[in-house]
Amino acid sequence: LYEKFVEMINDDFENHHIVYKLDSDEMIALAYKNNTIPFKMQEYYDWHEINLLIEEDLD
Repeated sequence: LYEKFVEMINDDFENHHIVYKLDSDEMIALAYKNNTIPFKMQEYYDWHEINLLIEEDLD
């Protein structure tokens, strides 16, 4: 299960440029505790970092 979540978090970053405020271990624990997947936990996204990545892509 852990491996699946780690892959998901890496995939979120690579494909969707999602950056989390927490490290992956905490993110996985929270997702598991809340019975959801990290991709759905928007309140834990680092929007500032996400916007910087998007701006870099647009340049």
